[in-house]
Amino acid sequence: MTAWLRQHRNAFASAFDKLLQQRGASLLNALVIGVALSLPAGGYALLANLQGAAQRFTVEPQLSVFLWQEARRADLEPRLKADARIAHARFVSRDEALRELRQAEGLAEVVAALERNPLPDAFVLRAREPSAAALEALAAELRALPGVARVQVDSAWAQRLGALARIGKLALAFLAALLATGLVAVTFNTIRLQILTLR
Repeated sequence: MTAWLRQHRNAFASAFDKLLQQRGASLLNALVIGVALSLPAGGYALLANLQGAAQRFTVEPQLSVFLWQEARRADLEPRLKADARIAHARFVSRDEALRELRQAEGLAEVVAALERNPLPDAFVLRAREPSAAALEALAAELRALPGVARVQVDSAWAQRLGALARIGKLALAFLAALLATGLVAVTFNTIRLQILTLR
């Protein structure tokens, strides 16, 4: 046991002496290893933050249903409230939308310059099923209703962000595996060369 400890102590001392003799190369190797390890770790931290943001913004997915100017609220509201896929439907008149726009910061002067109200009447809907497939199916059916000019899925951008985050996570996993394989290969080759040199 004593001989084994002495051999390892001598090996560590010899390695430390060689590191001191080749400070530039040793520092460069340590820097390369540090960068290789920090890239996947930093990427995973960034993706975790992006996924958290996407989840916060997609808790209550909403759809905005904009009506043609000649459409009437009474023709569409009963059909929306009778749909079991819609948890809540709120009507926003064009006058109310203009008041909210006027109260928004930096838009009061723009609204005051308008000669007439360009905003349409709209329904803001909250769906029971938050999945992207269910939202798109509901939006497609709503677009076909008479009087509907446009349907906007307000949470679509957050769902795209979540999909991009998942793709990025797979790419980072591949990058981490590639860098880990490279580090193991370089370390193994360096140890092998040192053994051959000592022989």
